Amino acid sequence: MERPALPNAQLWMAAGVQHAVLMRALPAMRHDLASPLSVMRMGMTVLKRRLAPGSDTPAEQAVERVEQLESQLSSLGEHVRRLRNWDVQLTDRQPARATLLEAIELARPLLALRGVFIQPLAGEQAGESAAAAVPHHTLLYVALAAIYHLGESAEVPPAEIHVAIVGERSIRIAAHGRMSPDALPPLVPAGAQNTLPIDGLALQCLAEHLGVPVELGPEQVVITLPPD
Repeated sequence: MERPALPNAQLWMAAGVQHAVLMRALPAMRHDLASPLSVMRMGMTVLKRRLAPGSDTPAEQAVERVEQLESQLSSLGEHVRRLRNWDVQLTDRQPARATLLEAIELARPLLALRGVFIQPLAGEQAGESAAAAVPHHTLLYVALAAIYHLGESAEVPPAEIHVAIVGERSIRIAAHGRMSPDALPPLVPAGAQNTLPIDGLALQCLAEHLGVPVELGPEQVVITLPPD
């Protein structure tokens, strides 16, 4: 699908919204990279002690520890490879379901700090858009922007965010409920990443820039998947 030309001001606005999405997802990505490194450092310390002169550690235990380090290194490599998902030139395609699962996991930590719970992905797992290959980079940005929009825009945060694959080529992201008056205040307020909240105009600008139709309604966003 050929995207319509946008004035420079709109292109800069879309780039700003992309930056805002990235800044919100970055803490989760940083944690995913730091966690395996911390475990590997502890593992290396244990391995050095077991292999120190005078140690009677069986070879099997040393091999087991090395295999654990290899597994953690593999996990770290996978998280590093996922960083390329944010490359603006990326054209990789994958099933929509896989992209949405990643968006949910990236959004979960920040929403939790706001007291908002994001439900597991709903929808059929076969025979519909879940199996359709779509541009991963494009859908990841738009889905995250819609999730953050619903989780941040209201003065009172919603209790839950639901993401579901519906119909042939649609994704519905909806806010449900309201925080209890007795609930603790959010640990992180909206816009804590030194960016403005992602409002409806910002979301529409990003979606138009990426060529993804979105429909904004009361407490929900419907994304239409691009054609194969």
